[in-house]
Amino acid sequence: MLGGANVSSVSAPSQSSSQESKLAREYERDVFPKIAALTKAAEDLSIPQVVKLTEQFVTIVKAHKRIIAAMGVFKKPSDVSFLIAPLNAACKEASDAKQKDFKAPPNHMQTMIDGFCLF
Repeated sequence: MLGGANVSSVSAPSQSSSQESKLAREYERDVFPKIAALTKAAEDLSIPQVVKLTEQFVTIVKAHKRIIAAMGVFKKPSDVSFLIAPLNAACKEASDAKQKDFKAPPNHMQTMIDGFCLF
C-alpha cells in the first residue's frame, strides 16, 4: 500500500457462497486469474513504486468483487458509499504519489492510476 488508504478493510455483508451474486462469481472467475500475470509483470520491472502501486491495484480489484456482492444486498446507491470511499482515497493517494515521487516512471504510474477507476 502506498500510504494510509485502507481498502482491505472494505467488506460486504456476510453471505454464503451459494447466496453470492452470479455477477460477483463471474467477476472473480474472469478477473482474478489475471492478477498473477499482472503482479509478475510488475515485479519483473523491478521498480518499487510500480510494484507497490500494483499491489494496491490488486487490492482494489479484489474489493470490487465485494462491492458487486454488496450491490445485490443494498437497495439504494447511497448505502454502498462506505464501500467506495476507501477506493477513492486509494486513487487519490496513487495520483499524489505520481506527482511527488520523481523516481516513479510517470507512464507506468498513470496507466495504473487510470485502471483504478476502470471498474
